[in-house]
Formats: sequence, C-alpha cells, structure tokens
Amino acid sequence: MGHDHRRPTEVIREHLHSEKAYAMFNGDEGPAARIRSDDRGAWTGALTLAPGVRRSWFRAERTLGETLDGVADVALAVCSGNHEKALSLSKAEWDAGRLKSGRSDLPTAQTIRQRLRLSWPRTVELAFADPYARATVLAHWSGAKADALGANGPALAKRTLCAVALRLGHLPAQFEYDEVVRQMGAASRRLKNARRREFRRSTLERTIPLRLPSSAFLAATFGTWSAAVVASGAADLLPEITPTKPPSAADTLDHFIDVYGVVPAATYFEKWCRRMDIPLPDTKLWSEVVLEVWRRRCERGVPTPSHRTLSRDCPPLPDPVTRERRHRHQITMEDALASLRLYADLYLESTSLPRARHYRAACLRDRRLVWPGDFRRFGLTFQEMCQRAGIV
Repeated sequence: MGHDHRRPTEVIREHLHSEKAYAMFNGDEGPAARIRSDDRGAWTGALTLAPGVRRSWFRAERTLGETLDGVADVALAVCSGNHEKALSLSKAEWDAGRLKSGRSDLPTAQTIRQRLRLSWPRTVELAFADPYARATVLAHWSGAKADALGANGPALAKRTLCAVALRLGHLPAQFEYDEVVRQMGAASRRLKNARRREFRRSTLERTIPLRLPSSAFLAATFGTWSAAVVASGAADLLPEITPTKPPSAADTLDHFIDVYGVVPAATYFEKWCRRMDIPLPDTKLWSEVVLEVWRRRCERGVPTPSHRTLSRDCPPLPDPVTRERRHRHQITMEDALASLRLYADLYLESTSLPRARHYRAACLRDRRLVWPGDFRRFGLTFQEMCQRAGIV
C-alpha cells in the first residue's frame, strides 16, 4: 500500500458528514465535512443519550462487571492465587485456564479485549480493580490521553467540539464529547476495514482512522472544559431553545371544563391532576384561578358553568397514568432499580460501565428516570445501586 501524503484534516473531512458544521467552517477543512452518501450508513445510529437498541457485534449474556469478575477469577485460578503473576498472564494462558476451570460461559480473552477496546494487560488490570472504581478507571484511560496533534491541535479541537455539539443538538459535557468522538473513531475503523477488503490489491487508496482530540486535550489546552466550550463558539451554532414551562392551573382548569363541562371543587381538581400526572405550580387561591378561567372563557365566547360542582357529583376519577416526572415523592427501592435498568437498556452501551454523571445526563433528557439525588434515602452509592439493579 502506498503512503498517504494527505494532511490529517483532509482525512477527517472524508469521514465526517455534518453539512452544517462544514458550512460553518466556510469550506475550510475540519472535523465536520461531507462524507459520500454511500458511506453515511456507517454513521447512523443512536448517540450517547439517544434511546434505541444498543448496537454491538458482541452480545453478552453477562454484564461487563460480571465478565471482568470472571477474568480475575480465572487469572487467579491459573496463577494459584498469585496476584502479581496473574497481572502478567497472557491471552493464551488465560484462555487455557478458562477451559480448565470450566468457565466456558466466559468469552475468549481476545473477545473481551476487543469489547473493551483495551490491550489485554489493561483488561486484566481493570478486572483486578475495585468493582466500584472500574468506571472511573476506564473513563480515565479513555479520556486522559491526548494524541500529538501538532500546531493545528487547538484549532482542530475547537472544530471537533463544534461538530459534536451539532450532532448532539446541545453543548456536550466532557463524557458526552468523548463518547461521540469514540463513536466517530469506531465508525472510521469500520470504514477502513471495509475499504481494506475492497482495495486490498490496490495501492490507489488508503484510509486512515480518525484520531480526534479528547476532552482532556481540550481542557488542558484552554484551561477548563467550560473555557474550551466558550472558545469553540459551539453555543452560537445551536438553535436557541426556550425552556418549556408546565401548564398553569388556569390552563389545566380551562381544558378540564372543555372536556367535562363542570367547574370542579378544589380538592377534586387536585386529585384529578395527580391522577393525570399534571403539576400544579401555581400558588394562587382556588377562587382566583376560577375567576381567571371564567374571564378567559368569556373573552373567547364559550360557555362556562356559573357554579362549582361538588366532588361527589364530579365525573369518576380516571385511572392513574404512568408518572413521568422525575422529582417524585415516596420513591421506593424498586422504583430506583427499575429506573436504573431502563437507563441501562436505553442509554448504556455494552462496552460501557454505568457512571453517575452519564446517568444524570440521561435523567435530564428522559423524564421517566428517577433523579439520582433520590437515591440518597437508601444509603447506598450509585455503583452499589447499579450492582443491586444487576447492570454492572
């Protein structure tokens, strides 16, 4: 294969597909540029916090934490309990010990290593780490190294951050940025392998995988992550989002009268709102709410009952709907564990361990998840809760 004399930014331009970001660079080469339409399929799929089926060629019956526990158990069994010797165990020795120990339920060493995208020595090191610290160790390894990007490194880093922000639709946190960059790198490796098979007998083309700056590089270059976000100008590229407010009590009562044709008593209305999972943020007196609704409806020229209906004469209360608000009262342990399992099913990739910051970010985008602050009442850490939920 001939040597590729193109600049790194030219290679990056070939792989990324964000038209909007490329236009933002005024045609300059950067991490967001056009990709051929026949290659776009390699980039489709759920982002870090987008619900969807987790995609992985490796379908594990065990969680990642259970697999790592098995790696440590087999290594210790092969080395007769010698921890230091177990850390230097080769893949072939571990595979032989796996079969000898009757642990055919575990994948091969190469499969586990590829699933984690780590070298085998680091895979074993992670297996012997404290189970509650594995996510931190893995995050440090994935984001702490910054590739040598040369003099163009800071400019490339800012462009990459802009491209990631446009893909997500919001300003990313550090772990979100690293996850999207990892997805970009994985897609470019798949593209490289596909083209290697296509052009294996040709020297006309060579595809180089993406090597994009990590969040650690951005934070170190600009002082802090927040400073890097400001310096990139990513906020100016995103549409301004007006936060949605819950409906007022007057809005809800107005709709209630349209549906049922009565003005209910305050106690009935509060019960109905709880059944329908509608918040009541207003602090107005009930008489003031009724008067405001009466004025609204008079202005629209629609009929309004002149008197209130007692609770016993109101329509039967509906069955409770599924509650979607995060800040709920009387959260049970089962509620919390069910929320963690839903998070794992929708947002946690098979190659990742659950992290508190990642779960918190998912809560901000999915109202069905229980806010992590509500876990404190159970006296357990986030990782201990995840262990009880069976997702580590």
